[in-house]
Amino acid sequence: MINLIVALLSFITPVDSTLRPAVRVGNMYQETPLPPPPLNPEGLIGCQEMEWYRSYVGLPEIFDGLGWRESNCRNDVRTFCCYGYWQIYISLWLQVNSSYREHLIDRCGITGVASIYGLSDRQKLANACAVKVAYDISGLTPWRLG
Repeated sequence: MINLIVALLSFITPVDSTLRPAVRVGNMYQETPLPPPPLNPEGLIGCQEMEWYRSYVGLPEIFDGLGWRESNCRNDVRTFCCYGYWQIYISLWLQVNSSYREHLIDRCGITGVASIYGLSDRQKLANACAVKVAYDISGLTPWRLG
């Protein structure tokens, strides 16, 4: 049995770590992950802080209103399915939507709910990054506006 496993492994070609996922026309995705944000960006709180993260990842201004509607501008809001500023269904996106999953992991460093839900600067940035991925792929459809 061990010889069979060794023989099968010999057919596996190592992955070239320099390869990146395909970039959509119009440069919808960045080539590299987002850099970490400064701690407590500019001393902002509430909606102003959420708007800063929205702007930092390149989301349109409509997400300011969506964030207020979905979470009252707080990244620590959880509903029956969804988390954070814009109430994203991260568990579903990571499990069944491969279009989202590869970008959530590679670009945003998201591995689960703990990556996007909470009060740390990293969690807030990851939440905004996940929303940008969803917006780039599906427009406003995940928020029932598209």
